[in-house]
Amino acid sequence: MEDNRIKWHRLSFYQRLKAYKLLPSILVMAIVFVIFGISFFVYNIPGVEENSVASNLLLAIFTSLLVTVFTMLVDIIVEYKKHKNEVFFEDMQQFGIESMSINKEELIMDYLPQCDEHLWISGYRLILTYKLRKEFCEAIGRGAELSMIICPPWTEAFKMVYGNTEKVMQYYLGFLESVCKQINNGDKRDLDNYKVRFINKPIFSDTYRLDGNLISGPYMHNPDSEYRKMMAKDFFSYNVGRNSRLYKIVEDEFKCLFESEDAMELDWEMFEEVYKKIDEGDYNEQEKIDMFKKALKPVKDQER
Repeated sequence: MEDNRIKWHRLSFYQRLKAYKLLPSILVMAIVFVIFGISFFVYNIPGVEENSVASNLLLAIFTSLLVTVFTMLVDIIVEYKKHKNEVFFEDMQQFGIESMSINKEELIMDYLPQCDEHLWISGYRLILTYKLRKEFCEAIGRGAELSMIICPPWTEAFKMVYGNTEKVMQYYLGFLESVCKQINNGDKRDLDNYKVRFINKPIFSDTYRLDGNLISGPYMHNPDSEYRKMMAKDFFSYNVGRNSRLYKIVEDEFKCLFESEDAMELDWEMFEEVYKKIDEGDYNEQEKIDMFKKALKPVKDQER
């Protein structure tokens, strides 16, 4: 079995200086400092001060040497910081993180307009997904196949993260209805290419795949004044390099959740009927949930 654990090794301060090739500069600075100390000592020897030529020459020498020592010290510090930052970014790329962003929506929109093959979405409340429903549907219209994982509010996994007070059906219904319209308006109506699955497992990462680009980031439990819990898009998000181990890890996690044995899958034809009833009626959140669940079928029954 492949060991996916990432092994970290911290370099000591001396090892960092050696790795950054700063030891020769430090050695030269030390030699200059020793010469400065010797010249300063000679300058203060009784009798030397009486010789104006010698004293002025020594004064000029150790003053210049002192300036040189401080200049070299500043250069070494600057180079150390520079190399430390370069190694940090290099380690990030080796780990698989090509770029990071504090705005997931902007990061998604960097790649979504070109997406036309694979579209993966995962989430709990689908607030950002609902906001970008037009752009996601355009990707589907270009030919992107949809694979979606949702941890819905009626599951224990959802309640562990958000409790019982979240009202999310407006986002679910709005996004899925937009996708359904796009599927019906498209040239191809192979419903097997548009799979939405509901699982009772906690989702730890908010993950989107846009063709070859994987964008992910952790869920947070911090309180938020508007939504009561911080949205995943409000924390950092990262774009994962295609050929990295991290890409494989995030991809395998999505596939593992998507293939959950107890998953329920949306029946698009049933959804159209259920959505029409909900849209025409006046129902509370729980009633919408109960009606919506009628459009779901166990995955294991459909795969027989």
